[in-house]
Amino acid sequence: VKDVYKACGFEADANPDTLSMLTDLEALLEDLLSEIASMSPSYVMQKEKEKEKQRRDKLRQERLAQQQLIYEQRLKKSMERSQAPAKKKLGKQVMFRSAPLKKRVREKKRDTKADQEAADMIYLT
Repeated sequence: VKDVYKACGFEADANPDTLSMLTDLEALLEDLLSEIASMSPSYVMQKEKEKEKQRRDKLRQERLAQQQLIYEQRLKKSMERSQAPAKKKLGKQVMFRSAPLKKRVREKKRDTKADQEAADMIYLT
């Protein structure tokens, strides 16, 4: 509240309390609003548009400046990385692990004659 009070042209050296500062600010605001009401509406609209345009331009400039700063920081980091000496790999290199060997499964040859005899024995008994 104190910062706004000073920005509006009041002197905060007398150390007024918050309530009195707000009262003074409200009175000033009402005076300014009554002056705006007495002006021509076209003039007020024109000035509002100008102020809005200035605000947007200021935001755009700030955003562009921020983007430029970020770009420069990234460029600086990139340059530092490129100028830094290459890191040497220390220690034993990790060995490549090959896939385990596939074992061929051999099918045992069945004795078809013995199987036939076993089946006949089960059937006949």
